[in-house]
Amino acid sequence: MPRPEQLTGGVLAGGQGRRLGGVDKGWLRLHGRPLIEHVVTSLAPKVCALSISANRNLAAYRRVGELSGLQRPVEVHPDAREGYPGPMAGLHTLMTRCRTRYLVVIPVDAVVLPPDLVERLTDALIVGSAGIAVATTSTGPHYTTCLLDCRRLEPPPPHGRVRDWMSGAGFVKASMPASAVLSVNTERELALLGLEMPGGDGGKA
Repeated sequence: MPRPEQLTGGVLAGGQGRRLGGVDKGWLRLHGRPLIEHVVTSLAPKVCALSISANRNLAAYRRVGELSGLQRPVEVHPDAREGYPGPMAGLHTLMTRCRTRYLVVIPVDAVVLPPDLVERLTDALIVGSAGIAVATTSTGPHYTTCLLDCRRLEPPPPHGRVRDWMSGAGFVKASMPASAVLSVNTERELALLGLEMPGGDGGKA
């Protein structure tokens, strides 16, 4: 079983948020705190390093570790290409920057993370002798919530579809509880989950 010192936590926060009017999802607020803070504090006890893939509000993302009360820095890396090239570009960035064997990847709009998320992913990876484990709910695989064995995988190209790359590389499914909410894409979902839009410029900077 991978130990925390073998794990890096990576957060995908570089999306355009088009279906929510261009909002930067990391700054949606849940219980008065930005989503990015919820995600990094959930991951922090399970990993030895934290990285965020982001393309705007970079200065704010760089302060997340301090704002969350973490005793470690949080690295922030924009995509190599401009224009919001998509989650494959974020995966490419996180993998090429990763210095541990394993990389746990979470999208920043994963509102309800199971407390044993990392354990479920690592169990599936080890039992399945695979290089990729993908969180799977009743609606199917959530490809951007995953565990990657960087020793067994080459970084993906910074373009294309995550599903296609993972299918080609081979992956196993890690079952998640019904309570897990691993993405938010509509205003109706925001309302149901009690999320609030960020103030000021709406996180579009």
